[in-house]
Amino acid sequence: MHRISLAVALVFLACGSLLAQKSANAAATPACNITEIYRADGWTIPGLQGAKPLGPRRVLVNIPYVFITPLKPGNSPSMFAYYFCSPGHSGRLEIMEFPIGVYRLFSFDVDGRVFAYYIEFVRERFENGTRVDVGAVSMAMFYDLDGSGRFTLRRVSSMSVPEFVPDWVRKDLPQVK
Repeated sequence: MHRISLAVALVFLACGSLLAQKSANAAATPACNITEIYRADGWTIPGLQGAKPLGPRRVLVNIPYVFITPLKPGNSPSMFAYYFCSPGHSGRLEIMEFPIGVYRLFSFDVDGRVFAYYIEFVRERFENGTRVDVGAVSMAMFYDLDGSGRFTLRRVSSMSVPEFVPDWVRKDLPQVK
């Protein structure tokens, strides 16, 4: 009887140890959460080539000194690369590229210095050589972080206004947050 009780106790201890080890490993593995992507040589802004002002440049009420200009996207075909954490493989980044149609495009500037572009687009697919809208709408914001004219930071965004104004734009404007 003593041997059976000892065997059962050892099984419980072993199971408890394995469960504790598993939860410790799970806690040590950070959750994948990609919120922005940096590209040193800059992103090509989809829809920007051939874009024309759609309306007047207007001041943004909630961000001092910042102006927004709605643009009519150019007609050139655009592709978009989507980066995401692999659902089945911890530590793996997956990249999927697909054609898109840009239907909203805005530029943001301070004193004529453009520091961000916002796009809304629909995912498309090719059907018999023709682009077809698949109905998936996405949004992205592109930022020029250093005033070089290269829009190096891309953020997935649900807001159609910039989340921040880069330091190079606001260095002469201390009231801008």
